[in-house]
This record gives sequence, structure tokens and C-alpha cells, in this order.
Amino acid sequence: MNAVLYTFHMPVFLTISGYLYMVTRRKMTYPQFLWHKFRRLMVPYFVASTAIIAFKLVAGDGPGVEQSVTPFAFVEMFYFPAASFVFWFLWALWWMFVMVYWLDTPVKRIIAIAVCVAVEASKVGLPQVCLPQVCSFDLVPHYFIFFLSGTLLHDIPQFLPTLRRMPLWSLVAAMALLTLFFLNGAEWLHWLMAFVGIAMMTRLGLMLEARSTFRGRTLLLQLASASYILYLGHTTSMGLVKSVALRFLDVSVVSQFLIATILIFPAGVIIPYLLWRFVLTRFSLTRTIFGLNPLH
Repeated sequence: MNAVLYTFHMPVFLTISGYLYMVTRRKMTYPQFLWHKFRRLMVPYFVASTAIIAFKLVAGDGPGVEQSVTPFAFVEMFYFPAASFVFWFLWALWWMFVMVYWLDTPVKRIIAIAVCVAVEASKVGLPQVCLPQVCSFDLVPHYFIFFLSGTLLHDIPQFLPTLRRMPLWSLVAAMALLTLFFLNGAEWLHWLMAFVGIAMMTRLGLMLEARSTFRGRTLLLQLASASYILYLGHTTSMGLVKSVALRFLDVSVVSQFLIATILIFPAGVIIPYLLWRFVLTRFSLTRTIFGLNPLH
């Protein structure tokens, strides 16, 4: 399940980011655009990184502390996701925004997709010195394909209505079939699985949107608003609960492993959500440093 989810969960995230960029963009100069993205994206990254590094230094290398750090991590975070490897996404997304401003027509965006595909296919990219140690720039060509694919959801107005008419079960069945081959050695199918996963999750969203009686709409909208804080805090929240749980539970025993799982995984959503809901959106300072809007 983990292997399959990893074929499409970040592509879905990037596709949504590209689509929302197109829907919400407004006219501004390039310096204004970069400052807006830096304030909303990178300032929270640096704040969260500082807090997580400090927390890890205090916690030491106890149970649940992954990617241990040294005091030099306070410097590393300016060019490497030293606080947590999951923060690679923020650096990569930043570089995408640096470039996408200039891709101001559908033709330019399609050409950019072709260039990224060519880079990925040829594996002729950045020199070794620019691998993940330098701002995750090496990951940009791969994931920029999905970000720009999200912009095409906006550029091609027929796409979403067409997808809306597709039965969800057909996409689930396609993903199940691809999974069968993928788990039996056809790892090259991860590209196709990424796009089928994007279509499947988008179709699910369209289905929920169409159901006026769907009771979870308010919660999902709140989770959407809190999504950046969830991303910044989910691994640390799980690590915090894990560090406590592993002091009392023997996870080599199946029953205790299941108890630990039930405690740890929901914490990755519940703790950051509560922090967002009752603390970070309440005060102007925390809203500023985490790029948040007031909670209405």
C-alpha cells in the first residue's frame, strides 16, 4: 500500500497546486509575486524548521526522533531540508513558482512540460553538486510536470466536465490493474499510475462536491485551509506521540503494534489541525509567520 500511494500522492498534491495557482493568480510584478510566494511558502518553512530543529536538539536521539540534527542544521536549513526530509517539497515548489510566472500562456506551459519530460527521459540534468543538498533543485523537473499538468486543468475547460462523466469505479479498477503489474516488477508503470491516481482523486473530489448532502464538507474545507500546517507538522506530531508510545508499548507484539498505530497516525492530522484551529489562526503574529488568513 505504501509503495502504491507513493506513486501518486505527491503528483496529486502538485497538480492541485498548479490548478489553484491558475485559479487564484492575479496581476502583479515579478518582485511582488516572488515576495508573496516567499512570505506564504518559505517564511513558514524557516519558522517551522527552526522550531523542529530546536525540538530535536532538546529531545536528542530518543525513540521516535528521525533524521537527527546538530546545531549546524540551523545553517543547513537555508539550502537543505535539514529539519525534516519531507520539506524537500517546499524548496521544489518554490523553484516552480520562480519559473511559472514567466510561463504565461498555455503554449509556453506545454513546451515547459515537454522540456521537463525530455530531462527526465534523458537523465541529463543538473551536475552532481546540485543534487538534493542544494535546495532540492534536482527534483524540480520531475515534479514540475505534475504542477504544469494542473495548470492544464484550467487551460483546457473540457477536461473536468469529461472527467466528471467518468465512473469512479473505472479509475479504481484501472489503478488496481496497474498496481498488480507494478508490484510484480513493472516499476516503469509509476508514471501512468501517477496520472491515473490524479484522475481518480480528482474524480472523487468532483463526486463529493456534487453531493449537497455530504456531511463532511465543512471538515474537508477546514482541512484544506489547514493543509500547509498539516504538511509542516505531521511528521513531528507523529514523532512526538511515537516517542511517548514506544516507552510503554512493545511494537514487536501485534496487539501493541496496532495500538501504537492507532495512536500515532491520527496524531499527524489531529495535532497540527488543533494547533491551526485554536492557536495559529488566532493571533496576528502567528498568522504572519505561517502565512495564514484569519479563521472566520
